[in-house]
Amino acid sequence: MKAHAEFGAVLLALAVLTMTTAMAQTPPPSKRVPQPAAAPKNAPAASLPKCSGHGIAGSDGSCACNAGYAGANCNACVAGYLGFPNCRPAPSCGEHKHAGPGANCVCNEGFTGVACNACLPGYFGRDCRPVNCNNHGSGSDGMKGTGECTCDSRYAGPTCNTCSAGNTGYPNCLPIQK
Repeated sequence: MKAHAEFGAVLLALAVLTMTTAMAQTPPPSKRVPQPAAAPKNAPAASLPKCSGHGIAGSDGSCACNAGYAGANCNACVAGYLGFPNCRPAPSCGEHKHAGPGANCVCNEGFTGVACNACLPGYFGRDCRPVNCNNHGSGSDGMKGTGECTCDSRYAGPTCNTCSAGNTGYPNCLPIQK
């Protein structure tokens, strides 16, 4: 009988030790961090990602995106498409244009016209480079223009960046006092 009593005391001590160890490893409720529950393998469709409305969620939770959409949740446009959330093919804007906001074609700098086939005033040549007359003259602009400057009176030089004879003090170029 004494052996049974000793065995019971050992079991009781072991149980108390096990519970004490478990309690020491479990943080109090105020310190516990909630963990997201993993979706079961055969989870209903409502618990799977929505794929931003632009794809179909697979049973593993991944998205198979519709044409034109990309990203883990189909929340971006693939290369060559613009305008998320309504991804559509980027326009082929052709020469002298690029795709702008809303997937519309916008003329490159210096170009104008419906087909972007003309230069804005102050631009010249096939590539519509800026005319540089330093604000002291006007240049031959337009697609057939040369960019050559015609300087205002009292100014000279290829880009009107010096004073003409009889004038001094660029950039003001005032007449020389006699």
